[in-house]
Amino acid sequence: MPSPAIELRGVTKRFATPKGGIYTAIRDLTMEVAPGEFCAVVGPTGCGKSTLLHICAGVIPHFISGELSGSVKVMGQETADGSLARIAANLGMVAQDPENQLSAWRRA
Repeated sequence: MPSPAIELRGVTKRFATPKGGIYTAIRDLTMEVAPGEFCAVVGPTGCGKSTLLHICAGVIPHFISGELSGSVKVMGQETADGSLARIAANLGMVAQDPENQLSAWRRA
């Protein structure tokens, strides 16, 4: 069996709230996506879909801060240790509103 294209092990992502609290967007997520496999991420607004995709694409932790724990690998490379260019060579992401996705990342 080939190595997973995307592999998350025990991933938790927390953000600070404006009032000084902590919001847990993703808690202890473990999942794999095989090479060539299609994976749909669905759920209601605010359930963590965009956060998950930002983690897989390396936007978190490279552009968006906050506490991230666990292991995230794309093609065997830890996203926290690799460059975004290397991650992007293997994984692409289009936001819900593609015209605004780059400006949104710059604001983060």
